[in-house]
Amino acid sequence: MKKYDIFISYRREGGADAAKHLRDVLSQKGYRVFFDTDSLRSGDFNRELLRVIGECSDFILILTPGALDRCVSENDWVRQELRSALENGKNVIPVLSSGFSFPDELPADIDAVRYKNGVPANRDYFDAVVDKLCSFLSVPPKKMLLRRRVLPVLIGVLVGVLALAGLWSTVLSPLLHHDFPHTKKEKQAVTLTADYVYEISALLDQAYGDYRTALKDAADCLDGKASAPTREQAVQEADFYLDKLYELLGRIPHENQAVLGSLTGIGQISTDDVFACPSLAVSLISTAREQLQFVREMLRDDGYQPRDVAKYIEMLQTTAYDECDYWLTATNQLFCAVDRSTVNALLLETRLPGLTNLWHADYRWTDDETALSASETNCAGRIEEAYLRLRQYYDSIAPLPADAPEESPVEDPDTFTDAWIALRQALYDGDAGAAETAVSRLEAAASNEAERMLSAAAGMWTAQGTPYSGTGCVIVLVYGDAAQETPSLLPYDFILSVDGTPVNIADDLKSLVSDGLPHVLHLLRQDEQGVLRETDVTAAVDPDLLAAFGLAYD
Repeated sequence: MKKYDIFISYRREGGADAAKHLRDVLSQKGYRVFFDTDSLRSGDFNRELLRVIGECSDFILILTPGALDRCVSENDWVRQELRSALENGKNVIPVLSSGFSFPDELPADIDAVRYKNGVPANRDYFDAVVDKLCSFLSVPPKKMLLRRRVLPVLIGVLVGVLALAGLWSTVLSPLLHHDFPHTKKEKQAVTLTADYVYEISALLDQAYGDYRTALKDAADCLDGKASAPTREQAVQEADFYLDKLYELLGRIPHENQAVLGSLTGIGQISTDDVFACPSLAVSLISTAREQLQFVREMLRDDGYQPRDVAKYIEMLQTTAYDECDYWLTATNQLFCAVDRSTVNALLLETRLPGLTNLWHADYRWTDDETALSASETNCAGRIEEAYLRLRQYYDSIAPLPADAPEESPVEDPDTFTDAWIALRQALYDGDAGAAETAVSRLEAAASNEAERMLSAAAGMWTAQGTPYSGTGCVIVLVYGDAAQETPSLLPYDFILSVDGTPVNIADDLKSLVSDGLPHVLHLLRQDEQGVLRETDVTAAVDPDLLAAFGLAYD
């Protein structure tokens, strides 16, 4: 039986992080993914890689800027991997990162890749990207916990057979009484894995502590008590904790070679499950940060009623407990095969219960795999429903425009927002007709200078078409007094990267230029003929002067 379904090929310079993240997510979904840094254990490197490609049904190629430039060399390994996949008729799926473009010429043995159905990479719509990628795969996912669920049944059958044969005492009893970990190698693997998961848990605990503190400060300021912080102070607190959450994201440890090596040959703990942990932690912290940004904007805008904002914060606080439960359940599942005394010593006596923002007294560690699976499903369902309710509630309490008459409320105050979302989705789908319709909706809904400029910029981007309609960028609007203070930027520029780092949301851009130093801005700018051209501008930019909006994403 083959060991892998999917082979991921990538250029280590610029593509390693994306490949690792994709490996984590696909593995979580149950696909058997070959990733050379952790899947290749022994044997001749070159021969083994090509053997695995021949075994796999699907071949995913991460295409970052310049990824194919070195393929002119016969000895280039990306070329050799791709050639092997094409020659063996594998299902080749390119994943196109922001800024990537195919060279004018490619060697004949790999030129067919430019005609394969590709998936534009898109960080902010990553779930949609993965769903689209999975729809291109030729094999279905396997059940991650199949071995753990089926093995007890098989052992039960074997017990009956051996008992009848009189072999219980000599064969099966010693086998079933083998505690994991038992050997020195197993103990080291469990210890290193527990340390690694605890390190991530401690960072997640700190993140939830900061998040809950920021929410409490915001809720207190809405009570109107004399000792409570003002709205301005609460906004400053939110800004402070947003920065702390961003810093914590950068400290999440990803692939740990010591853990990876120790787990080789240890079947009771899944390497894929272990290295899905950082992706889950990043997702949880990123979501908390996004929700805190919403709260900050609500505090800044007097149009939101204090009671409405307070209810929104209360909903967030409840959801945070469910998110912590999800993390604890996932951790519990990871160590389900480890004997209880070892788990107590490594995690439960002092370590996890000491993380008081993450752990709570109601959580009960269990070895029951069926109960854990049901708990995970239930928790994930509650979180998904909570996110939907939060979005619906946020939309329902959006304040009316300041110039709207009280007696005739605007029927749909989110028309511009809805059209903007529709435009981004149309660009991601490559639907030119839907994009044109969305631009018309933007123009009709624009009610102020910023929205009118944004509509014009969106129309320019859409009219330009490929190769920019799958690319990440931030539109920067410079108008009014800000135009005089930022002469290096034009009324609207499409910024693709800062010092080589791609940007696709306003916060990313502002964090990169907040130090006040000159930076190289790689952007698209309209020339005299109205065509968007790539250019570099070196400038120091004050982020407080920028009105920035993400349009299409990488």
